[in-house]
Amino acid sequence: RLEALEKREDAWRKLEPVFETTIQVNHQPFGNHGLTAGTYFLDDNNLQDLHYCRLPSSPQDNSHWVRFPGHGPAQDWSGLLVSFALAVYEHDLIINVISEIGNQTDMQRHSLDLVLLKFSTGEYHPLARHPRIHVQSSPDAQPGVIPTVLGDSLVLVVGSEENTSLHQLFIFDWKTGHKRLQHETAKEGYSTPVFVSPELLLVPNLALSSFEVWHLPPSDPNTTPPIQILSLQLPAVSHPFSIFGLTCDGGSSPFIRSIPDIVPRPFFPSPENSVIIANLRVETYRRPRSTKYYTLIISRRALLDTIQKLLVSTKPLQWADWGPPISRWFRVAESRGILTSTSAGQRCTLLFPHTHGRSTVGVVDFNPHNFRRNAEGEDNGGNGRMEEGKFDHEGRFSEEVYMGLKCVVYNAPDEYDFDAVLMDEERLLGVKVSTFENDIDFLPPLINIESA
Repeated sequence: RLEALEKREDAWRKLEPVFETTIQVNHQPFGNHGLTAGTYFLDDNNLQDLHYCRLPSSPQDNSHWVRFPGHGPAQDWSGLLVSFALAVYEHDLIINVISEIGNQTDMQRHSLDLVLLKFSTGEYHPLARHPRIHVQSSPDAQPGVIPTVLGDSLVLVVGSEENTSLHQLFIFDWKTGHKRLQHETAKEGYSTPVFVSPELLLVPNLALSSFEVWHLPPSDPNTTPPIQILSLQLPAVSHPFSIFGLTCDGGSSPFIRSIPDIVPRPFFPSPENSVIIANLRVETYRRPRSTKYYTLIISRRALLDTIQKLLVSTKPLQWADWGPPISRWFRVAESRGILTSTSAGQRCTLLFPHTHGRSTVGVVDFNPHNFRRNAEGEDNGGNGRMEEGKFDHEGRFSEEVYMGLKCVVYNAPDEYDFDAVLMDEERLLGVKVSTFENDIDFLPPLINIESA
């Protein structure tokens, strides 16, 4: 195990692929996707099915797409697959968010429901008391839904087509079906929630340019519901710029595993030591081509410690009061829609802008041992560079943005025309989106990094 770990670490430092391959997508995707447990998930433009592909670990592996019905074992189903959440490592679980006409006598009302399925069999999940959980009834046939799951908790951010001034935050115990929270917020307020720990939830609030911290007590119908305990502000934006996009990713490392590994690993990264990613789009309507894309990376362990220290605060905390010591900023290449950067343990992958529309694939490593080793010139042929402590935001923010979280950045030797790049413990997955007559095609080239 130690030898396998050392080989993996050395391969990530050099970023020299063991092999590269391209996986053709043979169906028409709608746009939602996910990568976990060595498996890439992609929805379908028919809004009925998921498809997944187990990614190869060697050039000899034959990857192919498998259809996974969005409705599960149900035979007579005419609804839409709106979104999905993955907890494959933890519970062998896929939660599909579906919408269908709730009552044939009222064709204007649509029922938004959760279908809880066991990934390995496609059957209803045996740990779910109710394999189908009702969320809400509304006029929206296809609401925007962003789900995430950890432990027993399932979190949903639900937007409304009918009432664009309304966003809602739902929290369920998926095992019992108990609805723990239904909270309303401002128009386009919330986006992708991230678990800092099983008890703490980070919810980006675009309307307030902040992160809300919510506490989730142990799930029990008699306990108090989840409550917001902190508001952490982003740096103030300079006039006339605004933050028009704010999404997060917390990686797929589980805090609790109740099943054996789907894909055996010599070593599993500690989730407490992992990082949280926030992707920002800053622009102004007054200046064409003024858009800048930034990625903010926060140490999960340091954020946990910071939250514990700041619990006494009853007002929004300014960026300078919480952010600089535990964060690192990067300017990144333009992203396409829902495609955002991802992380695995103490590493994350970013696309850095380059010439002629191409990008440099970078892996940012926050492991203290690795950046100390790089600083001392003991990185065994790695191509890492150390980052400075002050972010050049080109005047987009009205305050100096300092960064205390140390890291080393490794760049792949070649340039790529990816629209996004994802990662897990052993590989990078570059995604290319091509558009033609309003169609979207995903062409994911796979770069296997871990040494065989």
